[in-house]
Amino acid sequence: MIAPTFESLSTKYSKPNKIAFCKVDVDSQGEVAQQYSVRAMPTFLILHNGSVIKTIQGANPPALTSAVEAAVKLAVSGGGASFTSQGHRLGGSGIPTPRAAGSNNAVSRPLNWSLNGIINALITFLGLYFTSLFSVSIDCWHLRHA
Repeated sequence: MIAPTFESLSTKYSKPNKIAFCKVDVDSQGEVAQQYSVRAMPTFLILHNGSVIKTIQGANPPALTSAVEAAVKLAVSGGGASFTSQGHRLGGSGIPTPRAAGSNNAVSRPLNWSLNGIINALITFLGLYFTSLFSVSIDCWHLRHA
């Protein structure tokens, strides 16, 4: 339902080195979906200088059109990030995967280990573990004393 609107806006407003449109297949690009907290399909993100300035969830052609037109005005009046192409579909079929120079492996994001992230994951795991353990223990106690 929304694809024709997106394609029309892309055709009308794409400007090399100024405005780019991009489709992301979140099923095959989970990292991208996670990075931008995509929770609903479709989700449209308007970025300016690398930061999300507007999010539209759902197939809402008037909202998408309005957001794109506002972003175009911002890009034309205030400058912005430069792009060298009109955009690409990430993770879609038929589009070649970028390759590292001199390598047969697809370019991938290196693992970023963060002590804070590991501690948070451990605390979450332990919290869920003990909650489940105590829940089962209390249920068993109620069954024995009923």
